[in-house]
Amino acid sequence: MKKSVLAIVMLLFVGFAVNAQNQDRDLPSIDERVKMMTELMTEKLSLTQEQIPEVEKINRKSAEEIDKIRAMTDRRKKFTAFRNSQMEKNKELKAVLTKEQYKEYEKIKTELKKKAKEARKQRKN
Repeated sequence: MKKSVLAIVMLLFVGFAVNAQNQDRDLPSIDERVKMMTELMTEKLSLTQEQIPEVEKINRKSAEEIDKIRAMTDRRKKFTAFRNSQMEKNKELKAVLTKEQYKEYEKIKTELKKKAKEARKQRKN
């Protein structure tokens, strides 16, 4: 279960969802992704009861945007749209999370990017 949640997080954080080579992959539904992300963030970042609905709202908005971006055909526009979407999500999360929580969020994101890069490299070989 943890591995599958981690795989979903990697998809959401690093943009596998917007990679043209991975368009044929089916992602879980928006509701499933939002639930998994929110639960993971609640656990890893020790979210308060007040933060949970706000984080869930941000995750839902992000998941909906990712689905729209996946439908794009121009790779450059996809990349730009995804980057902008992630920047907006980070800005919104920064307003909701404490400094310590946001620092941990950034740390987790960096780790996941590294793992995703390694996984892409292995798939190419």
